Amino acid sequence: MNKTFAHRRHEIINRCPSVQDIKERWPALFQPSQVTAEFQRITTVQLEPKLMSSLDPHTPKLLTLFCAKGGALGQRLKTEMELLKDGHCSVDMTREVVIRFMIEFLGEHAGDQRIQLPEQHAPDDSVL
Repeated sequence: MNKTFAHRRHEIINRCPSVQDIKERWPALFQPSQVTAEFQRITTVQLEPKLMSSLDPHTPKLLTLFCAKGGALGQRLKTEMELLKDGHCSVDMTREVVIRFMIEFLGEHAGDQRIQLPEQHAPDDSVL
């Protein structure tokens, strides 16, 4: 992907292809590892650490927003959020929960993204 970066950049800027065309021409760009690599090539910044450090200041407000959500989703989020309130969750666990809640809050299907709870919170087979 390093060898074709300049060519891809030139084509995308000058031809303005649709996302579908880009996906057909360079399917690897839609793989998580390549998204991370492309972000670093363009910005010289590692994506995941930057995203996580940028998410941290917003976490309290996001958790408040999730608590305020009504309906079935709001009830499920509130129940699962009780596990975060005792202060035994690591920063990484809190980040994972916030990201999963954002996915659900925005109406996307979280799918099989399950977060394992630390052993002090639940038995080994429990997940959020």
